[in-house]
Amino acid sequence: MGPAIGKRVVASTNLKDNKELNMSTTDMWFSADLHFGHEHILEYTPRGHYFSNIDEHDQWIIRRLNEDVGPKGVIWFLGDLSFHNKWKTGALIEQIETPNKFLVLGNHDDKHIEFYKTSGLFREVHEHRAYIKFNGRNIIMDHHPIAHWRNCQHGYWMLHGHCHGDFDYATHGLDRYKIADVGWDASPAYELRDLSRIYADQQLRAAGFSVSARAEQYGPIPFSKLAPIMAEREVKPHHDTYR
Repeated sequence: MGPAIGKRVVASTNLKDNKELNMSTTDMWFSADLHFGHEHILEYTPRGHYFSNIDEHDQWIIRRLNEDVGPKGVIWFLGDLSFHNKWKTGALIEQIETPNKFLVLGNHDDKHIEFYKTSGLFREVHEHRAYIKFNGRNIIMDHHPIAHWRNCQHGYWMLHGHCHGDFDYATHGLDRYKIADVGWDASPAYELRDLSRIYADQQLRAAGFSVSARAEQYGPIPFSKLAPIMAEREVKPHHDTYR
C-alpha cells in the first residue's frame, strides 16, 4: 500500500454510490492492451520492431511496469490483458510488483473473467466501466472509448484502451472533451504531447529516436502526466454540440 500523502482514491462503477478504498498514493498509473501472449500483436503494432518472440515482449512489459509503477504504486489496467492460459497469465501478473492492481475487462478478457475475479491478483475487477475520483478529478474508465459519458461537458475525464493509439477524436467530435487512450501502443504519444490520431512509433522515428530509445517510450501513463495535457483541453459546452 502506498505512502499516505493525502490523495484519497475513490472507486465505483456507480457515480452515485462511491466507496473509499482506504488507500492514498503519490500518483496513479493507467494502461491497457498489454496483450500478453498474443503472437499477432508483434505483427499488428510496432512492438514487432523490438522483439523476436512473445516471451521477450511479455518480459519487456513487466520490466517497464515495475520500473515505473514500483512496488507500492497504484495501477488501473483497462482491458485486453492476456492471451495466455490462466496459469501463465497468473504467473506474469504476479511478477508485477505492486499489489495495488485494478482491472476493467476488455473484449479479449472473456475467457479469464472468473479467474481474474477469484484469483486475488487484483484489488478490484470491473466487468464494464469504472469511476474514480483522484486528486480532484472525476475519471471514467472503460476498455472502449465512449462517445458521450456522464458530465463530459463538465470536464469529467474518459480514459480508455482498445484503439492502440489509432483513434481520431476530432472525426468523432470528441476532441472538445477530456478523453485519452492510455493503451500500451498509445503511450509514446505522451512523450510527444500529441494525443491526436497517432501511430506513435512513426512519430518517434521521425523525431529521431533510436530503436532502443523508442522502446523505452512505451509504458503505463501516470496521472501526473495526464493532468497537464487534459488541462489544455477547453471543454465545449454541451449545448454547443447541437448548434
